[in-house]
Parts: sequence; C-alpha cells; structure tokens
Amino acid sequence: MSFNSEVKEELVSLRLGESCCALAEISALSLCLASFSIRGRGEVLLNYTSLSPTVAKRPLRILRFFGYKNIGMSTRRDNRFGGRRFTVLTLSGNDARAMMQRVGVLRFEKGEFKFRNIPQRTVRRICCQRAYIRGMFLGVGNISPPEKAYHAEFALPDKKRAEFLQRTLHLQNMEFSIYKRRGSYIVYSKNSGEIASLLATMGAVRALLHFEDIRMLSQVKTEVQRSVNCDQANLSRQIATAQKQLEHIDYISKLVGLTALPESLQQLARLRISYPDYSLKQLGSILEPAKSKASVSRMFKQIEEFANNISEHKPTTSREVKT
Repeated sequence: MSFNSEVKEELVSLRLGESCCALAEISALSLCLASFSIRGRGEVLLNYTSLSPTVAKRPLRILRFFGYKNIGMSTRRDNRFGGRRFTVLTLSGNDARAMMQRVGVLRFEKGEFKFRNIPQRTVRRICCQRAYIRGMFLGVGNISPPEKAYHAEFALPDKKRAEFLQRTLHLQNMEFSIYKRRGSYIVYSKNSGEIASLLATMGAVRALLHFEDIRMLSQVKTEVQRSVNCDQANLSRQIATAQKQLEHIDYISKLVGLTALPESLQQLARLRISYPDYSLKQLGSILEPAKSKASVSRMFKQIEEFANNISEHKPTTSREVKT
C-alpha cells in the first residue's frame, strides 16, 4: 500500500466529531466527489463517486451520521479509463435536496439547481477548518512517500475552490502555493515542515510519526554526508598544502641545504619530512618550543619565501630570514 493510501485509510477510520465538523468535511467531499442529476418528475439524485472504495466509506459514514438511511451503493466500471472500477454512493429525492442545501452547495437558478462554492461560515471554527482540509485531502489530495520526495497537493477543477482551500490552509498556519496544470488548479507544498503540519492538522497521527521518522533520518544522513564532505575537503587541502611545503623543503635541500635555514625553520622542515600527513596544529605541538597553528603557518610562509628567493637567484643568508 502506498503512503498516500495509508494516510487516507487512517483518515477514513477517524471518529466523527461535532456535527459542525462533520458538515465541514462532507462539504469538502461534496465539492470533490459529488455530482447531481435530475431524472423523471424532477427527482434529484446526488452521487458521490470515488475510485477508492476506502475513501467512499467516509461520505457514507457522514451521511448516516446526519440520519440518511436510504443510501444506494454500487460499483461500476469506466471503460474510458482502462476499465477502472469506482464506487458510487447515491442519495435521491428529498434526501438529496436536503443534503445539498445543508452543505450550502446547491442553489436554484433559472429553473434548475446548480452547484456553488462552500459558504465561509462552514470553516469559521478551527475544528471545522481541520475537518474541511481533511475532506479535501480525501477527495483530491495526494502525498508522496517521504522516502522519495516531500510533496503534497490538492488538484481542484477551478481557481475559486483552490483559493478557498489555500486560505483555509493559511488559517491553520500552512502556506501552500497554487499553479495550473492541464486544466486543474494545484494547491501544493514541497516543504517538509508544511507537510508535517498538514498531517497533524488532518489527524493522521500514525502517518505523521512515520513521516517524521523518515524526515529525521534524512536530516541525519544529510548532516553526516555534509560532515564527511567537509572532512574530505579539509583533508584534501591539508594534503595539497603539505605537498607544496615538501616541494619547497626539497628544493632548498637540493640547492643550498637545509642548514641554510634558521634553526627553528630547519627543525620544522625536518618534522614535515618525518610527518608528511600531520596538520599544522600537530606539527606545532611537537616543535620545541611548541608553536600555535598560526605560528607554524607563518614559518612555512618564510620557508616558501626562502625557496622563491633561491629560484630568483637572489643570495639569501640565514640572517635575512626572520624567525
């Protein structure tokens, strides 16, 4: 089972809270999954259609919560989409009219019923905002497995519904963006913190714990890799620096001999030959007397200058080099 399916299965199993929250959730599900038609003698049919039998259980449960008992349930196959099966819940007659008017998505205009956007009052309370977001996710939401990518989105058919959801998420301190994709408006986030907040807001506790475990492991791996990369870079620089120092020392040794250096620089040069892999700090600790890392660095600069003077054929004596 995918992570997205696990999240939805957990949300479907949550108990229903107050009636206002159940109304907010079924309002969101109505915007995502519902369609209506009018058959002979003006009978209204309200259908909730879902490709997921698991998701279909949620509107069924809420409809029963509001006292609707005569709910038709069927499984159909759509040959236009490779014969995929989908589940349809049906309310008819007065029950359908009452339910649509209850959620505020049905209006009578020019002799026919039409859908309208959810009234703002539906998400006035904090608990109802959370329920509305949960219903939207069950209907049109998708979340990627945290092992692969941080991505959560809601795909909505029009801009008004997308902006309403975006504002509702903002009321819960979550910042999601909107973009258009193949005729749909996508409300999305790639921020792991926002996605964790989304799971918490919807009540997907098990999914949140799994998500946080993966996120923490990923952060640890990133920090370890960064540290390893940093250590490798430092080691590479240390090796390159030591190699350059040895080249200067070898050059001096071959042309004029290390005895041409002041005693302190001779000592450092011989230590570098004996300990080519030592850092400046380590070399400083075994000098007599001991020197700081900065002092050792300055001494190597003096050795480099001495070598450069030789290469330019400038006579240099030990008295000309400061220690």
